[in-house]
Amino acid sequence: YVSEMVGRATCDMLMHADWALNMEVVDFVNRSEEKLKESVARALSERLKYGDSHVRSLTLTLTDTCVKNCGKDFQAYLTHPTYFGKTLVNIVTGKDSAGCSEDLKNQILALILDWKNVSPDFQDAFRTLKFTHNVSFPRSESGCIPISTPPARYATKESREEEATQAAIAAI
Repeated sequence: YVSEMVGRATCDMLMHADWALNMEVVDFVNRSEEKLKESVARALSERLKYGDSHVRSLTLTLTDTCVKNCGKDFQAYLTHPTYFGKTLVNIVTGKDSAGCSEDLKNQILALILDWKNVSPDFQDAFRTLKFTHNVSFPRSESGCIPISTPPARYATKESREEEATQAAIAAI
């Protein structure tokens, strides 16, 4: 199911990112137990190995959405066991460059720049590209805003009842 869900959100038939599908994945991750979060990270990592630049770009967009909305637990699964940063380095440096357009390369570099403070894996990817391969990074469009994911809050029946009770008490 997880691979299917990631596959739908990164389908090569999509012209652009489908934000409804991307947010469906985010909601799934935020509601899931650890094993399923790891499964989503693995599915993203596998999808990134797909040879088509368009699919890889959609995968990066979905991954960025998850990084920014699913918290540190999910981000940790991108470091281990998937080694997502290493995969990105291999794509940029040409070890896995089949299907790597210049636009995709720039998207990867911008995301590594944004994600380098998320985990040591992305910090290592940044250092490897910058200092070992002398890759120039584009200026970050986000202005290096730190990624700070607020905790997910889902309205349950109990929480809605509690809010209604609090509102009734405040009205008195």
